[in-house]
Amino acid sequence: MTFRVISLLTGGKDSVYSLYYAISQGWEVLETLTICPKVDETLMYHYPNARLAELSSKAMGVRNYRLELDKQGEDKELEVLFSYLSDRRDVDGIVTGAIKSEYQRTRFDRVCEELGIRSISPLWRKDEMALLREMIEFGMEIIIVGISAEGLGKEWLGRKLDLNSLRNLERLSEEFGFNPSGEGGEFETLVVDAPFYRMKIDIIDYEVIWNGYSGIYLIRRAKLTRKNYQGVS
Repeated sequence: MTFRVISLLTGGKDSVYSLYYAISQGWEVLETLTICPKVDETLMYHYPNARLAELSSKAMGVRNYRLELDKQGEDKELEVLFSYLSDRRDVDGIVTGAIKSEYQRTRFDRVCEELGIRSISPLWRKDEMALLREMIEFGMEIIIVGISAEGLGKEWLGRKLDLNSLRNLERLSEEFGFNPSGEGGEFETLVVDAPFYRMKIDIIDYEVIWNGYSGIYLIRRAKLTRKNYQGVS
């Protein structure tokens, strides 16, 4: 019997790579789920460009479902997630991109336990820098779209993560003490292309918004373009 999952997706590196894991396992990904907050601070879900997750999902050939989060707070976030999943009878598990955040994982686990389905975090407890290097060497094209950490300046917004910028990121994380994976909100990312993308995301129009200590690379227009897709291995 096919194992059926829904994958939480922001369009960022961790959720995208976790979704790839599900696909590579041969699981049936019923759809991706994106929770878009209407406020710019939320405890569990990424904000910058989260509405582009639909493009990310289409790029991988998976349907996306989006939920709007009207109010902030842990209870409201979990309520939205539980309400959505409780209406589903065809789901065996939920895939998330948690790496080391006990806050995220324990709450996802709690929701899944109450619903009698599996909570799956393929990246859990992996070394952050090794994981980032693995993503880059695998061919994921990752750009930084949000910053909120001392040591990361405006010049990082829109920057592509390659092995050279990764070394700089590691040095800065050691110097200023932020999480090099960005899981705590230090920075947010968007995956615009990857070997498992059937199409790539092209950014047409954007705006850099900087307030002196944090900012976002706000993508106003983007589209999917064809590429030479080789299939998922």
